This record gives sequence, C-alpha cells and structure tokens, in this order.
Amino acid sequence: MHIRTALLVCVLCLQEQVSAFDEREFQCWGTTNTIPSTWVCDGEGDCPLVVDQKASDGFERPDESPKICASATLIAEKVPLEVTTAENSAVRLDWQPPKGDSNVPLTHAGYYLTTRSSAVTFTRTIDAEQRGMVLDTLAPWTSYTLILRPFYSTNGSQKEERKLGRAVNATVVTSAGGECVWLTLIDFDILQTGR
Repeated sequence: MHIRTALLVCVLCLQEQVSAFDEREFQCWGTTNTIPSTWVCDGEGDCPLVVDQKASDGFERPDESPKICASATLIAEKVPLEVTTAENSAVRLDWQPPKGDSNVPLTHAGYYLTTRSSAVTFTRTIDAEQRGMVLDTLAPWTSYTLILRPFYSTNGSQKEERKLGRAVNATVVTSAGGECVWLTLIDFDILQTGR
C-alpha cells in the first residue's frame, strides 16, 4: 500500500514537472534550427513551415502553433513590465495584466517568471491576480535576464492545459554594492570595444 502511494506521488510530481513551461531555446520541429524562447508565441513565425493537415492551409509554423500558443489576439498584446532596483541586489517587477479578448474561449490563468544568469535559471509560476514581486535572492554583480510570460486556460485554472502568451523580458546587472546597473545594447558595445 505504501509503495503504491509513493509511486503515485512520484508520478504526479513528474507529471507536474513535465507540464510546466521551461524558457529555453525552442527547436523548430523537423529541423535542427533553434530560436530563443522569447520568440515562441510572439505572433511572428520564425521557424520554417511544416505540413499540418489540421491547419486551415495545411501548414503551420511550430513556434506559433495553436497547440502551444494562445490565440493571435491574446499574443498581440504585450504585458507592460516595469523593473526597478531595490536594496541589497533586489529587483522589483511590476506589470499590468493582459486585457484579454471576450471572443476567445481562453482566460488568463497566470504567469511564468524566469530568472536567468550564467550560473542559474529558475522559473516561478505566479497567480493571474498578482501584479508585481520583489526578487531578493539575486547575487551581486551578476547579469540576469528576467522573462515574464502570461499563460491562459479555458476557465483560468492553472490545473488545465495551458496556452502561452507573448513573453516580455528585461536584463539587469546587479552591482557589488547591491544597486543595479542597466545595460543597453549601446552601453554593452562601449564596454566591450572601449568606444
């Protein structure tokens, strides 16, 4: 009896891990091409077309597939993300929820928040009602990419099959003193070339 219970618990844990979204490079189906995870469900097909008999025209782009992505009207909307610094290498994130579309049978169910550095990546699942959070476990003098992605389900439940929304991201570098330094592409080029 105890072994069956333990096996059931292990299977349920495994099922939950498999169903969670992982922000990593996306391999285009049927090819060796990969694209950044933030290009998945962004409304622009980046993978080559593949044959899909169920698609209206017989083809689809895997990174925009209705099997994984919410409808085009939900993907078209970017979640406004504001990133501010706090004390001791902490970063505050604030966002507004997606507006949704009453003509689509999907309801906003939550967010995936991925925090990535060269040393570690972790993803949190956040309730749809939440509008912000403080990340206070960041290491000093470390570059982080923060990715916030809404997800949807048929009744807004996190326990149902999820469809991905459009990801928004920001990059922050924490300093040794606990403050954050923002780098733009121009700043990064100057740091690398000295010009």
